[in-house]
Amino acid sequence: MLAGCQGRQRSAGLSPGSIAHGRSRDECALDRCPRHGHRRIGSQCAASHWDARVSDGYGRLPTIAGPPATATVPVATATQAATTKITGPGTEAVGPAQFDAQRAYQHVFALAGNIGKRVAGTEGGQKGVAYVQAQFEALGLQTERQTFPVRSFEEKTLKLALTAPEARDLEVQALIYTLSGSVTAPLVAVPNPGRAEDYRNLDVRGKIALVQRGQFFLRDKVKYAADNGAAAVIIYNSEAQAFTGTLQERSAVPAVAVSGATGQMLLGLLKQGQVTARLEVEAEISERQAWNVVATRPGNDQVLIFGGHLDGVPAGPAANDNASGTAVVLELARVLAHSNRPETLVFIGFDAEEEGLIGSRAYVDSLSATQRKQVRAMFNFDMLGATDNPFLLIGSPELTRLAKASADALGIPGQVGELESGGSDHQSFIEAGIPAVFFFRDDALFHTPQDTPDRVRPDHLAAAGKTALGMLDKLP
Repeated sequence: MLAGCQGRQRSAGLSPGSIAHGRSRDECALDRCPRHGHRRIGSQCAASHWDARVSDGYGRLPTIAGPPATATVPVATATQAATTKITGPGTEAVGPAQFDAQRAYQHVFALAGNIGKRVAGTEGGQKGVAYVQAQFEALGLQTERQTFPVRSFEEKTLKLALTAPEARDLEVQALIYTLSGSVTAPLVAVPNPGRAEDYRNLDVRGKIALVQRGQFFLRDKVKYAADNGAAAVIIYNSEAQAFTGTLQERSAVPAVAVSGATGQMLLGLLKQGQVTARLEVEAEISERQAWNVVATRPGNDQVLIFGGHLDGVPAGPAANDNASGTAVVLELARVLAHSNRPETLVFIGFDAEEEGLIGSRAYVDSLSATQRKQVRAMFNFDMLGATDNPFLLIGSPELTRLAKASADALGIPGQVGELESGGSDHQSFIEAGIPAVFFFRDDALFHTPQDTPDRVRPDHLAAAGKTALGMLDKLP
């Protein structure tokens, strides 16, 4: 899920509360696009282009006989073609037409357990793309990659240490797109969430602003501090653990993130007197390629799209965010690939979601006005499998009502919810006038090293997949 934005969750029976996901979920550990509210680790919503193979915009191509799910698939790197053994659950003659939670979980383990980190444009990200492509092709779906550029942020040097009242090194994470620099200065605790008005009676000139994560974009937290003369910014988590995030664009001052535990320790020292710290940041930005994987089962001129992002953040293996959503899309593709549904069915693994919904925007931007009107519904799956937090149904009202009815009919507890900033790939479709619904469970450990496959529950994957399937015959 996109991070960098701070979102708030609203759902039936729930009081509004910040969502710790990064998409609106939590300041979105990663920040969001200032124009669209997308989460992004990356750059501007970049222009995209299709692979050399030409499609009609939905990814339709002549049927390609693909490798079995356990195939050796070439994976391009910056310097050479690498080869990765891709092991998935297999198709077994496509298997039963019911959603299989264990099959879905095997995809989670293959992506987050076997491949691991899958940052867009990196070798791990390319392996994730190749895995998803192999699974689609093994089902006989017409499959292609959509290529687009994203910006790469590479951390070279990062150090944070207290110099007074004691000397101590601190654990720290760079905020993506931070300015490089070296600063030694007193810390100043910024009250409240660090909005512009919170600096009215606060002198941060030449100092390091200490700001709590939450409620709005990381980018704006850093901007407000810099506008008031801060020499650097440290953002501490609203939860005890560490987090990562993106600023979407180069910041005006060095900006880093620390855990909630470290933040509370610093606040405690500040109550006792002056605290001084030294921050050193050196980072580079370059351009790289990312890929959506688009698979189509041709039908009539009415289109249903099922998608979830296949990339993750650098902090960890990205099991719940979002191998869980990718897995549900792959299992839905298996269930529906040879069904008798009349619509054209499109299954998409979006890349670079963590960098600002760049992949989904690239896909939507590739559609003509006519093609957009042909899409009856887009189903987005992101952060589904961990925690016992409420199963939220977010997006276009006509679809969230239908999703709630489907969940109720299946005996699945679900609640219609809202993320103020969008926070995931469904937002790219909604902004283009395409109805979309987002299936989601909040998770405080997203964008952390603790987002591991063992936390993902197969029954939660099934809840999302079965709810979506139950909606199909009742779509408006």
